[in-house]
Amino acid sequence: MASAEGPLRVLVTGASEGIGAAIARKFAENGARVAVVSRSQAKLDALIATLTGSGHLALPADLSNTESLPSLVEQAVDALGGLDVVVNNDGVSGPGLLDVEAWQAQFTMQVLSAIAIARAAQPALAASGRGVLVNMSSGLAQMPSPSFAPYGGAKAAQDMLTKTLALQWAPSGIRVVGVAPGPVHTPGLELALLSSAPPGADRAAVIEGGLKYMGSMLPLGRVGQPSEVADAVYWLAASGGNITGVILPVDGGALLTSAFSAPTK
Repeated sequence: MASAEGPLRVLVTGASEGIGAAIARKFAENGARVAVVSRSQAKLDALIATLTGSGHLALPADLSNTESLPSLVEQAVDALGGLDVVVNNDGVSGPGLLDVEAWQAQFTMQVLSAIAIARAAQPALAASGRGVLVNMSSGLAQMPSPSFAPYGGAKAAQDMLTKTLALQWAPSGIRVVGVAPGPVHTPGLELALLSSAPPGADRAAVIEGGLKYMGSMLPLGRVGQPSEVADAVYWLAASGGNITGVILPVDGGALLTSAFSAPTK
């Protein structure tokens, strides 16, 4: 199963759209074989139809069911003949400052699922000779936001997991890194913008106005694109040979401002 050369074998969770889909495309464009995970078989099939190359695999799964995740990883290892890169791109943001259920849901999705996948993937990553685990973080892990406290808290815990595993797994030759996107133009962000629009509002105008407003709060003046996050993930995994334990912001400078920490209205 060991292979320090040849096409990368990659597992990407949360891959049906947005950042996860862009990550899968980036690896496939560069010759990797990719196993993609999401709840929706139909969305995964549609994604695989657009991926460069062949030998890709759709694995529909509910990541909140952590007991099923070792089997999921095993399927990917068996189908790809090993694993070189695992990208934990789990979960979506949501409110609930003092909502216990919201905190439980976010920690299950962001932390416990990441732990289950990491534990199951560790033997294959060690055997790879070039194993990399990438945990997708967020600037909300570093900047408090009452609007997204459960999500930010879970991502902060995931960041500590990233750094701890980087130390623990270094003797096995496995690198562990994080990527922390800022605001990114995804279908999820569009839905969030539309959710606060008045009935009958022009959808395109609402989205355009929301993106423009969010961009105005960022030093680089615009929200990011999924492909830009994917570029960072690919570079860390494929080229960042002496980098481990870092959380790389890809946020247009958001962490240099208060853009993440606006209070609840």
